[in-house]
Amino acid sequence: MRYSKQREEILSIIRTNHDHLSADMIYEKVKEVIGNISLGTVYRNLAQLVSEGYIIQIKGLDDRTYYDKTIIDHGHLFCNICKKVSDIDHFSVAELKKSVLSKSKFEIVEYHIAINGICHECQKGGKKNGIKRK
Repeated sequence: MRYSKQREEILSIIRTNHDHLSADMIYEKVKEVIGNISLGTVYRNLAQLVSEGYIIQIKGLDDRTYYDKTIIDHGHLFCNICKKVSDIDHFSVAELKKSVLSKSKFEIVEYHIAINGICHECQKGGKKNGIKRK
């Protein structure tokens, strides 16, 4: 992949941020550094970073696409209230994979683990009222 100042800045924002960011969020952050960048440029660079394996994309509960710097196998926790996306610890996912293999003899080639619920912050804030639980 050829060097691009815009792509490097986008990748830097993703790698230094602790949250999973949407293209719009990334655009707002990169605009602070490169004022004349377009949203289309951000989308094109994100697509290239995903295709080259530098980042991954995940679909959030709000149907937006989020970008993740963690490219090793892992799952995600999705908050039903604030829509925040968090990583599931890699080791707990590895244990789940091991358990599936030992119990079912099913070899996992690829997986997407998404657990929906209510994050700690929303629980603390009492925002869980009105959410239907399954």
